[in-house]
Amino acid sequence: MDLGLFKAKASEAAGKAGFENWEIYARTGNTFSVRVNDQKLDEYKNSTFIGASFRGVKNGKMGYAYTEKLEEETVWELVSNAAENAILIDSKDPAILYPGSPEYPVCDSWSSAVENMSVEEKIALSFEMERRALAFDPRIVAADYCGMGDFGYEVSIANSYGLDISFRSNILYASLFVRAFENGKTKSVMKYWHGIDPGKFDIDELVENACGRAIRSLAATSVPTGAYPVVFTSKAAISFFNCFLAAFYAENAQKGFSLLKGKTGEQVAASIVNLRDDGICEASFGSQAFDSEGVPCFDKDVIKDGALVTLLYNMKSAAVEKVKSTGNGFKRGPSREVETLPVNLYMVPSDKPIEEAYGSYEKVLVVRSMMGLHSGANPVSGDFSLLVSEGELIEGKDSRPIEQLTIAGNFFQVLKDIEAIGNDLQFSIPEGAGTVGMPSFLAKGIKVSGEEA
Repeated sequence: MDLGLFKAKASEAAGKAGFENWEIYARTGNTFSVRVNDQKLDEYKNSTFIGASFRGVKNGKMGYAYTEKLEEETVWELVSNAAENAILIDSKDPAILYPGSPEYPVCDSWSSAVENMSVEEKIALSFEMERRALAFDPRIVAADYCGMGDFGYEVSIANSYGLDISFRSNILYASLFVRAFENGKTKSVMKYWHGIDPGKFDIDELVENACGRAIRSLAATSVPTGAYPVVFTSKAAISFFNCFLAAFYAENAQKGFSLLKGKTGEQVAASIVNLRDDGICEASFGSQAFDSEGVPCFDKDVIKDGALVTLLYNMKSAAVEKVKSTGNGFKRGPSREVETLPVNLYMVPSDKPIEEAYGSYEKVLVVRSMMGLHSGANPVSGDFSLLVSEGELIEGKDSRPIEQLTIAGNFFQVLKDIEAIGNDLQFSIPEGAGTVGMPSFLAKGIKVSGEEA
C-alpha cells in the first residue's frame, strides 16, 4: 500500500480506537553487497526492508505496535495491538509525542550516482580491487574480504498534530581486508572507503594503503613498558570514542551511569578540545534533517574549549529535566524503542597535521588500530585496557612498526590530556544515526605495557 494511504487509514483507525494522539513512523530501504574471492563471486546479497511502527496516547498511557506489512488489512491490527499495549503498560514515564517544528533543516543526502551505479560495475570493481591487491607484492597472500556495497533508506513520520515529514539517504562503500605473510609471521589490515560519488573511489589508494601497512607490520616488535605520548589516528580515535559515547547521553547520566552527570559548564577536556554534534555535516555523508521523534537535528556544541556545554537528549530524557530535546532521539529500526544517539559527533580538527606535534617529544607512540574494544573498555568509569594491533613508534626522524603491547588509562583523563589535534578529520560509515568523526589527536602520559626493560 502507498505510504500516504497507509497513514490515512491509520489515522482513521486510531480515532476509532480512542487514541488521543498518535504517530506513524515508517522506514523502508535496500541493502546490497558483493564479495569476491580468488576472482570468483563469493557472496551476493540484495534485500529490501520495510517496517512501520504506531504509537499513540490513550488514557494518558503510550501504546506501541509494529508491522512489516504496509497493507490495508494490517492497519487495524497495528492500531488495536497498540491500544492493548496501552492498557497493559505500567509506566510512569510521560506519554509525549512531538507536535512538529515550523522549520526543518534542508538536507539532501540522496545520491543519484549511487542509486544508478549498476551491479555489474560494483562486481567488476571488486574483482579489480582483489587483483591489484594480490599483485601488489608477493608477501600479500590473500584478500580475505574484498567487496563493495551500498545501502539506502527513507524515513517518514506523521502524527495527529499534522506533522508529515520524510527524509532519505544512501551511501556507497568498498572494503578490503588483506593478509601478508613472511618468515612464518602473518599480519592483516582492513581498509574501507565510503562516499556518495563513485567517481571518487580510488582503488589504487585503497590497495596501497592496506597492502603497504600489512607488509610494514610484518616487522613489528614491542616497546618497553612505560608512559608515552600516544597519537590516536583518525580510525583509532573513532573506535576509541565509540566505546564511551554513552557517557554523553543524558538518559545515562540521569540513571547514574555517566561521570559527566552534573558537569555542564565545567572543564572536562583540554581547552583545545571542541566536540560538536551537527545535524548537517557534509564531511560525514550522515546528515539528518530530524530524529526518529520528529525533532529537528540542529548543530550544537557538546564540548566548547574544553567545557561541557550539553549532554544529548531525546524527548523522554529532556522531559525529566524539563529542557528541550537536542534532536538525538533515534530508533535503530521501526520495531525498536527510541534511544539516544549522536547525529554526527566529531572533534573539531585543527589546521595542522598531527605530525607537526611529534618534534615536541622524544618518543611518540602512534596507534592505528586496537583490539578488545568491547571487553576492554568500561563506558561508565571510563577505564580502558586495549591491545594495540597496529601502530608505530616515532623516535625523531625514525619510526618502526609495533605490536604486542597494551595501552591503559581512563577516557575522561585522556580528554584532559590531549595536547595536539590534527587536521585529518574522518567519519565512520553512516548507518543512519550514530556517525562519529575524529581527527588524529595526541594525548600525553598514557600507560603502555610492552616488553620489560
